[in-house]
Amino acid sequence: MLKLRRNSRLRLVQEFYAGLEGDFMPDLSSIRSKFLPNQIDNNYYNTVKDILKNNKTKIFELISQYSPKRRFEDINKVDLAILAVAIAEGFLARIVPVKVAINEAVELAKVYGSENSYRFVNGVLGKILRDKFPDLVEDAVKTE
Repeated sequence: MLKLRRNSRLRLVQEFYAGLEGDFMPDLSSIRSKFLPNQIDNNYYNTVKDILKNNKTKIFELISQYSPKRRFEDINKVDLAILAVAIAEGFLARIVPVKVAINEAVELAKVYGSENSYRFVNGVLGKILRDKFPDLVEDAVKTE
Protein backbone atom coordinates (compact mmCIF):
# COMPACT_ATOMS: atom_id res chain seq x y z
CA MET A 1 0.00 0.00 0.00
CA LEU A 2 2.79 2.46 0.89
CA LYS A 3 4.59 1.86 -2.39
CA LEU A 4 1.35 2.38 -4.31
CA ARG A 5 0.78 5.68 -2.49
CA ARG A 6 4.35 6.79 -3.15
CA ASN A 7 3.99 5.93 -6.82
CA SER A 8 0.69 7.80 -6.94
CA ARG A 9 2.20 10.83 -5.22
CA LEU A 10 5.13 10.87 -7.64
CA ARG A 11 2.81 10.62 -10.63
CA LEU A 12 0.68 13.48 -9.31
CA VAL A 13 3.76 15.66 -8.83
CA GLN A 14 4.93 14.84 -12.36
CA GLU A 15 1.54 15.55 -13.90
CA PHE A 16 1.06 18.74 -11.91
CA TYR A 17 4.52 19.91 -12.95
CA ALA A 18 3.78 19.12 -16.61
CA GLY A 19 0.52 21.02 -16.31
CA LEU A 20 2.26 24.18 -15.12
CA GLU A 21 3.55 24.73 -18.64
CA GLY A 22 0.36 23.91 -20.55
CA ASP A 23 -2.96 22.21 -19.95
CA PHE A 24 -3.50 21.87 -16.22
CA MET A 25 -3.03 18.28 -15.07
CA PRO A 26 -2.72 16.85 -18.59
CA ASP A 27 -3.44 13.23 -19.35
CA LEU A 28 -0.01 11.70 -19.65
CA SER A 29 -1.22 8.16 -20.27
CA SER A 30 0.70 7.95 -23.53
CA ILE A 31 4.02 8.20 -21.69
CA ARG A 32 3.04 6.52 -18.43
CA SER A 33 4.43 3.13 -19.28
CA LYS A 34 7.91 4.52 -19.92
CA PHE A 35 8.34 7.34 -17.45
CA LEU A 36 5.62 7.34 -14.81
CA PRO A 37 4.99 4.79 -12.09
CA ASN A 38 2.49 2.22 -13.35
CA GLN A 39 1.28 0.67 -10.15
CA ILE A 40 -0.68 3.23 -8.17
CA ASP A 41 -3.46 3.51 -5.63
CA ASN A 42 -6.22 4.57 -8.02
CA ASN A 43 -8.63 5.82 -5.34
CA TYR A 44 -5.97 7.98 -3.72
CA TYR A 45 -4.67 9.21 -7.09
CA ASN A 46 -8.12 10.18 -8.42
CA THR A 47 -9.15 11.87 -5.17
CA VAL A 48 -6.00 13.99 -4.94
CA LYS A 49 -6.06 14.80 -8.65
CA ASP A 50 -9.65 16.06 -8.34
CA ILE A 51 -8.70 18.19 -5.35
CA LEU A 52 -5.75 19.64 -7.26
CA LYS A 53 -7.96 20.50 -10.22
CA ASN A 54 -10.78 21.97 -8.15
CA ASN A 55 -8.63 23.90 -5.67
CA LYS A 56 -5.71 25.14 -7.77
CA THR A 57 -6.35 28.81 -6.94
CA LYS A 58 -6.69 28.14 -3.20
CA ILE A 59 -3.53 26.02 -3.20
CA PHE A 60 -1.55 28.66 -5.10
CA GLU A 61 -2.81 31.36 -2.71
CA LEU A 62 -1.65 29.34 0.31
CA ILE A 63 1.78 28.76 -1.22
CA SER A 64 2.12 32.43 -2.15
CA GLN A 65 1.00 33.62 1.28
CA TYR A 66 3.33 31.29 3.20
CA SER A 67 6.46 31.75 1.12
CA PRO A 68 6.96 35.48 1.71
CA LYS A 69 10.69 35.42 1.00
CA ARG A 70 10.04 34.28 -2.58
CA ARG A 71 7.71 35.76 -5.10
CA PHE A 72 5.29 33.14 -6.36
CA GLU A 73 6.69 33.49 -9.89
CA ASP A 74 10.18 32.69 -8.58
CA ILE A 75 9.27 29.44 -6.84
CA ASN A 76 10.91 26.44 -8.48
CA LYS A 77 8.22 24.58 -10.45
CA VAL A 78 9.22 21.23 -8.95
CA ASP A 79 8.85 22.69 -5.46
CA LEU A 80 5.50 24.15 -6.47
CA ALA A 81 4.24 20.76 -7.65
CA ILE A 82 5.46 19.01 -4.50
CA LEU A 83 3.83 21.64 -2.28
CA ALA A 84 0.55 21.46 -4.18
CA VAL A 85 0.28 17.68 -3.81
CA ALA A 86 1.15 17.84 -0.10
CA ILE A 87 -1.46 20.53 0.52
CA ALA A 88 -4.08 18.60 -1.41
CA GLU A 89 -3.49 15.26 0.29
CA GLY A 90 -2.67 16.36 3.83
CA PHE A 91 -4.51 19.60 4.42
CA LEU A 92 -7.50 19.67 2.08
CA ALA A 93 -8.44 16.02 1.58
CA ARG A 94 -6.86 14.79 4.79
CA ILE A 95 -6.32 11.44 3.11
CA VAL A 96 -3.08 10.98 5.01
CA PRO A 97 -1.98 12.45 8.34
CA VAL A 98 -0.54 15.91 7.82
CA LYS A 99 2.84 14.81 9.20
CA VAL A 100 2.98 12.08 6.55
CA ALA A 101 2.13 14.58 3.81
CA ILE A 102 4.88 16.93 5.01
CA ASN A 103 7.47 14.16 5.39
CA GLU A 104 6.70 12.73 1.95
CA ALA A 105 6.93 16.21 0.41
CA VAL A 106 10.30 16.79 2.05
CA GLU A 107 11.59 13.45 0.76
CA LEU A 108 10.40 14.24 -2.77
CA ALA A 109 12.08 17.65 -2.55
CA LYS A 110 15.36 16.01 -1.48
CA VAL A 111 15.28 13.74 -4.54
CA TYR A 112 13.76 15.96 -7.23
CA GLY A 113 14.26 19.52 -6.02
CA SER A 114 17.26 21.79 -5.87
CA GLU A 115 19.84 21.70 -3.09
CA ASN A 116 17.70 23.53 -0.50
CA SER A 117 14.25 22.64 -1.78
CA TYR A 118 13.52 20.34 1.14
CA ARG A 119 14.03 23.20 3.60
CA PHE A 120 11.79 25.50 1.62
CA VAL A 121 9.05 22.84 1.28
CA ASN A 122 9.23 21.97 4.99
CA GLY A 123 9.12 25.64 5.99
CA VAL A 124 6.13 26.52 3.83
CA LEU A 125 4.13 23.47 4.88
CA GLY A 126 5.01 24.01 8.55
CA LYS A 127 3.81 27.62 8.40
CA ILE A 128 0.57 26.61 6.70
CA LEU A 129 0.03 23.91 9.32
CA ARG A 130 0.55 26.22 12.29
CA ASP A 131 -1.38 29.18 10.93
CA LYS A 132 -4.22 27.81 8.79
CA PHE A 133 -4.81 24.37 10.26
CA PRO A 134 -4.06 24.59 13.98
CA ASP A 135 -6.48 21.73 14.60
CA LEU A 136 -4.02 19.45 12.77
CA VAL A 137 -0.94 20.55 14.75
CA GLU A 138 -1.78 18.25 17.64
CA ASP A 139 -2.23 15.32 15.26
CA ALA A 140 1.13 16.06 13.65
CA VAL A 141 2.86 16.10 17.04
CA LYS A 142 1.17 12.86 18.15
CA THR A 143 2.59 10.95 15.17
CA GLU A 144 6.20 11.88 16.01
